[in-house]
Amino acid sequence: MARPQGTRLACATGVNCTFEAVLRHVAQSCEPDPSRITVIGHSSGGHLAALAPSLARVPRLVLLASGTCYWRRYPLREQPLMLAMWLVLAPLMLASLGYWPGRLGSGHDLPAGVVRDWRRWSLLPEYLFDDPSIDASGHAAYRGRVLSYSFTDDRGFAPPAAAAHLLSRMGAAHIAHRTFKPADAGVRRIGHFGFFRQQTSVLWSGVANWIDAASAAPPSIGAQARLM
Repeated sequence: MARPQGTRLACATGVNCTFEAVLRHVAQSCEPDPSRITVIGHSSGGHLAALAPSLARVPRLVLLASGTCYWRRYPLREQPLMLAMWLVLAPLMLASLGYWPGRLGSGHDLPAGVVRDWRRWSLLPEYLFDDPSIDASGHAAYRGRVLSYSFTDDRGFAPPAAAAHLLSRMGAAHIAHRTFKPADAGVRRIGHFGFFRQQTSVLWSGVANWIDAASAAPPSIGAQARLM
C-alpha cells in the first residue's frame, strides 16, 4: 500500500500553513464583514484550530467531539488500550508501513509526522500544551464564543472529560459545553463520528440555533478585530 502524501507533515505545521491560509481566504471573501465567520472543527480539527493565529479574530468556534488526548483522561477501561496504541502499535505501524492506516480506527490514513505529534502529545499530561516546540497560547487568548458537543460513548477519541480539559485551556472564551447520550438522539450509538450521520440529525439544529443566537449577540472579541 502506498504511503499517504505529506509523510513528514506535522500537526502544528499543517494548521499554521493550511488552516491559516483558509481563514485568510475566507475572511477576504467575507469582506467587509468577517464577523460572519464561524469555524466548525471536528476532533483534531477543533483542538488544533487555535494554533492558527487568525482564529483569534473569528467570533465563533464550534467543537464537535474535540478534546485533548492525554491517555489518563480516557475512561479507566480504555486507558490500557490507549497506552498500548501509543507505546506499541503506533511505533510498529510507523516502522513497518511509514504511516498510520485508517482501518485502525482513524477513518483515513495519517502521515507519520502527524502520528508522531499525536503520540507525543497523548503521553503528556497537558497534551500539546506541554510541548515547548509549539505556540499554544492561542487557546488561552481566544475570546470568542465556543460551543462544544461531546458524547458519552465517545470513549476512544474525545470523551467528555477530554473535551472539558480542552475547554479549561480556553479561559477567556464564552463557552457552552453540551454532552449527549445516544438516547438523546434516539440512537444506540453516536461515538466519535456519529454526529454527522443522518440518524443523529436531531442534534444538528442545536448547532444551527447556537450559531444564529451567537451571531446576533454583541461581539465578544472586539469590534476592532479583523482577519489580516
